[in-house]
Amino acid sequence: MSISNPIYYAVAGLELCIDRDLMYAQVDAQPRCRVGSFYPFQRDCAKKPTPDLSAWLMMMESSDNAISKSNNIAAKHLHSFEFSDVKAMCHFYSYPTSEGCNYLLAIESEQGELITEFEFDTKNASAVCRAFRQSSVDINSPAFSAYVRFGLWLMLGIAAAKHHIAAVHSSTIIYNGQAIMFLGESGTGKSTHTRLWRENIEGATLLNDDSPFIGIVDGRPTIYGSPWSGKTPCYKDESYPLRAIVRLSQAPHNKISRIKGIVAIGALLPSLPPAFAYDSALKEEMYAILNKVLPATELYHLECLPNAEAAYLVCKTLFEV
Repeated sequence: MSISNPIYYAVAGLELCIDRDLMYAQVDAQPRCRVGSFYPFQRDCAKKPTPDLSAWLMMMESSDNAISKSNNIAAKHLHSFEFSDVKAMCHFYSYPTSEGCNYLLAIESEQGELITEFEFDTKNASAVCRAFRQSSVDINSPAFSAYVRFGLWLMLGIAAAKHHIAAVHSSTIIYNGQAIMFLGESGTGKSTHTRLWRENIEGATLLNDDSPFIGIVDGRPTIYGSPWSGKTPCYKDESYPLRAIVRLSQAPHNKISRIKGIVAIGALLPSLPPAFAYDSALKEEMYAILNKVLPATELYHLECLPNAEAAYLVCKTLFEV
């Protein structure tokens, strides 16, 4: 599909062409950006002849959703998971095509109403967001913006995978011109730890607090800021070479140790997009990324308290200061 009113963005070295109707709602006859975090990544024009991801909005009747037609296209249900931002349930599917397979994300309300679908066309690296005219969530409401924000994150993640680029659930600090990624399950203190860096280590700044991207530039792992930063508004169109990856766990002491081999794989893999683990093609792309990142990266396990000494310990280990 040719996008008639495009807006261009660049995220993690990838070019996005998104239809204005998807990015802007109409509120009191005035346009309001649904995903304001994209502003720092906007470009005046495209540099590539073909975008790495194009996306647009399509209004449809509820009866025309892809889920109801999925049996006709042999869709495979890959995974279901909660979308806590709007208390919804996501269903992730794939279905075969002559080029391999396409992907479908369907998001339902707690009551089981289908609110929106995002369908990714692998051949054209394009995504359509289907909104339904009779939906209880108006497309111009702030609530619908959350669906758009998450849908674009997943669609870009699929498009990025073939370029060996992936979103990483982490909080990332920049220090001495290099990135340090802090990983861990939700609630383990990633944001607390990076806050301690900013408060106690001169020159430390936050790049992203939830979903930076990792890629390879000239053989070296590189970390990119992104329009997705969780509850902390930190949207920087910047990139830095990766100094190290540190996986956190809470403990009654501060101790850091180097990890390698299969333990290193287990440290990083859970922080890549979880839904991708349920599809063989996407899973292989995630392993390909690991195969490029891990040999060129130092990984550590930090057992820590939520105090400044934990931040000093990591900084001294990595930078000998």
